[in-house]
Amino acid sequence: LNYYVQPQIIIVREKIRRFAASAVQRRMETLRTLDFSQVTADSNETNTSITLGAISGLRSTTVTSVDDAADGLGGSDADADTVEYKTILVTVSWTSGNQKQIAFSTIVSKNAL
Repeated sequence: LNYYVQPQIIIVREKIRRFAASAVQRRMETLRTLDFSQVTADSNETNTSITLGAISGLRSTTVTSVDDAADGLGGSDADADTVEYKTILVTVSWTSGNQKQIAFSTIVSKNAL
């Protein structure tokens, strides 16, 4: 019986992980389609309920504005622009299985490369 149960558990855990990765990716892509000026702290969310297949999960998003030190910081910024780029961190967590969380991060800039 253990030869059958253990692989099934692994398969279920992998499915949950895939659902979580997909949820993170969808949120990330939604934010990346916005204009740079629209990606703000208003995009932040904490513990938003989502569905991961047959179980529930929680999604959190954090947008952080970054002033690149290359052109000076704050009042000493050479171009007076204190937000050169933003980091986006999306995390999904759940309570079933071994792995309980997955997170992706990305950087968005005004001048997309």
